Amino acid sequence: MITTTHDDGSTSQHNDDGSGSFTGADGSSATYDADGGGSYSSPDGSSGTYDADGGGSYTNADGSSGSYSVDGSSTHTEADGSTFSMDAEGNGSYEGADGSSGTMNADGSGTYTDADGATSNFDAAGGGDAVADAGAGGGDAVADAGAGGGQADAGAGGGQGQGGEQGGQGQGDGDSSMAGGSITTSHDDGSTSTHNDDGSGSFTGADGSSATYDADGGGSYAGADGSSGSYSADGSSTHTGADGSTSTMDADGGGSYAGADGSSGSYSADGSSTHTDADGNSSSMDADGSGSYTGADGSSGSYSADGSSSHTDADGNSQTMEADGSGSYTGADGSSGSYSADGSSSHTDADGNTTAYEAEGNMGEGDQGMGAMDQAFGDDGADKGTPPPTDDPMGAAMDESAATSDAGSMPEAGQGGQDPMADVGPQDDGVPKVEEDDQSGGVAG
Repeated sequence: MITTTHDDGSTSQHNDDGSGSFTGADGSSATYDADGGGSYSSPDGSSGTYDADGGGSYTNADGSSGSYSVDGSSTHTEADGSTFSMDAEGNGSYEGADGSSGTMNADGSGTYTDADGATSNFDAAGGGDAVADAGAGGGDAVADAGAGGGQADAGAGGGQGQGGEQGGQGQGDGDSSMAGGSITTSHDDGSTSTHNDDGSGSFTGADGSSATYDADGGGSYAGADGSSGSYSADGSSTHTGADGSTSTMDADGGGSYAGADGSSGSYSADGSSTHTDADGNSSSMDADGSGSYTGADGSSGSYSADGSSSHTDADGNSQTMEADGSGSYTGADGSSGSYSADGSSSHTDADGNTTAYEAEGNMGEGDQGMGAMDQAFGDDGADKGTPPPTDDPMGAAMDESAATSDAGSMPEAGQGGQDPMADVGPQDDGVPKVEEDDQSGGVAG
């Protein structure tokens, strides 16, 4: 796993399994998994999810929400409770918050019922009829569209209609109209929607937002804040934020993005991805969890899913590490070294001096510290187990008798180790010596 904190305060995380996440300094966030699915949330409260197959769901800041599938079917619910749905064949239905409802078929036919109970039917050819609820004023009207089509609206005062070969028309105080097989509805909140006989349609919100959809499941939208986007029946989509940031997603779950701050990146359904921040720092990761990075300061590196890695800083110092924990390094000053998983290591400084350590922490052969010790003590073949001679005359005198009695057990010259006492004779320190065989202690007379 690698976690990067960017200069703008945002952070991104890339995991070994190909998944990852992003948290923006503005509170936005996103996640993606190794299969190509993911989710996002914006500071304004909007959020969404998408899967590897091209389906997804969304919730807008105003409370509206919806979902879409790769087969082209979709649903949408407005903040006021109005609902819209469409299946993969282009058939759909809607229900207004005021109680109105309707259906639309892929062949262009459909029905509409307003809040007062007035109904309208239109067929694929553009003809149809309308039945107006009499309301308080009584009365009813049925307009036969005939060959020329028909139109009828009903109001509180009832309605009237005329029919004939050229079609019929009825007028009243209403909120819907039909023409050529399409129906346009004006909603109480000021928004309007149009449904065409080929299964396509459009919507315009009271706030200036708009959307269109075609019979195949594709569509586009434009937000009141300046954002816009499009989507296709195969699951691909595009989005441009109000701040100029952009994103795209293909039918396979891959995509790309470009932030308003100059950052950019891409991702694939297999989990691989790339990212470049606004300062020029970049990173990439493949589907197996391996990756590389390049810093804006000239540093760079790479890492593998097995745990191995390499890094070179901006000054030219470099290091590598293998999966087993061993590694090496090279300094910008010419120094270098290596280390093993068992704890052994070596270092060569810029002057060519080399120091080596064994796995147990001991200095190995060729080590400068050991060489210095050898030079100090001398390596002349002498027996290092024999203590060196002493220069203490008094001590030599006191040890004379013991040395004499042990002389028979000392090795001859040339045999065994060199006797360090060989050059030390009896020392005259001015103290009279007592003969070894004089035990009387008396004075010779």
